[in-house]
Amino acid sequence: MKSSRLNWFARRAELNSTAARRLLVTLEENSQLNRKLFGKSWPLEEFKLIQSWQLQRMQADYLDFSQQPDYQPAVNFFLQELYGDFSFIDRNQDLRKVYPVMVKLLPTTMLDTLTNALTFQAHSLKLDMQMAEAKHQGQPQSSASGKMDLELYIKINRNAVLQQDRRRQVGQVVSLGKALVKAAEHTMLLRLLKMMRLPAKSAGFGQLHEFLENGLSAFKRMPDAGYFLNTVEQRETAFIDKLY
Repeated sequence: MKSSRLNWFARRAELNSTAARRLLVTLEENSQLNRKLFGKSWPLEEFKLIQSWQLQRMQADYLDFSQQPDYQPAVNFFLQELYGDFSFIDRNQDLRKVYPVMVKLLPTTMLDTLTNALTFQAHSLKLDMQMAEAKHQGQPQSSASGKMDLELYIKINRNAVLQQDRRRQVGQVVSLGKALVKAAEHTMLLRLLKMMRLPAKSAGFGQLHEFLENGLSAFKRMPDAGYFLNTVEQRETAFIDKLY
């Protein structure tokens, strides 16, 4: 019995270590992108314009879900926490500072979910940055107007982003949603996150903890998460078909 317990703890430590290493690699990728984003002479205004247009497009495309109280938190989580403004940069910087403490406190499932979220975020950020650079290099005169429409977005996207990378982006967001659904099914995990609010805040990753708890709570609340994720996949795939 004692040997069995020791094996369980050894296995848990191994899994946690692997999850922690994956998270660290993803954090470094995000940090590199963040540094480039605010680099001297980098086209930040074009980037903001592209992100703003994308956000408006998705808000319109998922208005039907946003108007349903049980689905609204999930839509808000994706649009505000993952696609939203620059608050994710502060959150990721905080995460790097408290990484050693966080990997000891969070269970493996949460480390993996967090890594998946940051991986998706890094990939999306990279595509938006490619578009911003292409817009700046190919159409600097349009930057001053501060305008973006579907025709211009399609033109820039075709010049800057591979179709396979767009499709990968959709696959990532659906996979992340499924991971959140699976994690949200564990009532004990949700209870653990709630119990960790004060310790997480004291340890310096309260914003990150809130990010995880909001994601799990949003997917726990949905009456049919499968329907929501299937719809996201269908609509985003249809949008990609327009782009190419």
